[in-house]
Amino acid sequence: MFMYVCMYVCMYICICVCMYVCLFRRAPLKISVFTEWNPCLNITITITIKGCNWEGELNDINKHLGGCQFEEVACSNKCGMMMQRQHLTSHVEYECPCRNVNCQYCSEFGEYQFIEGHHKEQCVKFPLPCPNKCDVETVPRDGMEAHRKECPLEMIDCEYHDMGCDTKIARKDQQMHDIKTVREHLMLTKVKLTETKDNLASTKDELASTKDGLASTKDELASTKDGLASTKDELASTKDRLASLEETMQQWIDNSSRGYSDELMAAVRWFIHLSSMAAMTTSGNQVCPVIIKMPGVGKCKQEEIGWYSDPFYTHNEGYKMCLCVYAGGTGKVKGTCLSLYLYLMKGPHDDKLSWPLRGKF
Repeated sequence: MFMYVCMYVCMYICICVCMYVCLFRRAPLKISVFTEWNPCLNITITITIKGCNWEGELNDINKHLGGCQFEEVACSNKCGMMMQRQHLTSHVEYECPCRNVNCQYCSEFGEYQFIEGHHKEQCVKFPLPCPNKCDVETVPRDGMEAHRKECPLEMIDCEYHDMGCDTKIARKDQQMHDIKTVREHLMLTKVKLTETKDNLASTKDELASTKDGLASTKDELASTKDGLASTKDELASTKDRLASLEETMQQWIDNSSRGYSDELMAAVRWFIHLSSMAAMTTSGNQVCPVIIKMPGVGKCKQEEIGWYSDPFYTHNEGYKMCLCVYAGGTGKVKGTCLSLYLYLMKGPHDDKLSWPLRGKF
């Protein structure tokens, strides 16, 4: 009875092994079972998987299946291919499109499918045939330009192209072409030399004309310089005369002001004021006292914005200022009064002046 039970157990185990191998290993399985009566109940099986004829104890089957050379396995480079384990090494090293290789021409490292595909279209050392089909079989891609400059079959312009010869010939035929067309080349050269001679003469005339123009301009500049110097002297003389006249008239006012009408004295003082302004503005800067005209102040009043005067100076080489006017007033007096502001500006003489600015305005 016990023997029958053992046989049924062995058959159950064998069926489980068959299901495991067939379902999970996806391979046909042939098993021969032999049992012997012994205390360990050793079971010996034989497995046939696509050429594998393994025979051994049942408890060693997992160890065998983990290294069976006939088992279907996936490529370790993840290319997607399946193969028997015995072919895996050869596939990974020599056949897999995802294996890493060096370019045989430039030694760049990368996947085989990249090196054989896109890289070969850009590899600087990839051998290319000469487009002229000369005796040189292949030329590296980065040497093709230099090769074409020496290739005997490259089509080039005749060496007399600049003289007017438009013939295109192979580089190796240049000498023969020169021999056959020597007369034509000489005629073209003669015509070119004549044109060059005419162009040189024309250029020489243009240069002479330009030289005369420069000389005339130089003379005009010298004349203008002399005129400016004369004007400067006249301005200085006028300044001195005005200063002298101001001093004389001031003395006349101080000594003889009694007995004259107020209108006459006001006119004299106004003349002295104008002469003082003229003397102080000979340097080109507008200085106090100044007369300020205010065009556009009405528009500024309507828009409630400030009107700014041109800059002026307190005196020669003095403080630079400008006047700001709010015709409608600002702040608390807005709409009732005229607001005036004096703005102190950055001037060219600030480093010579005393700071802070003190005075009454």
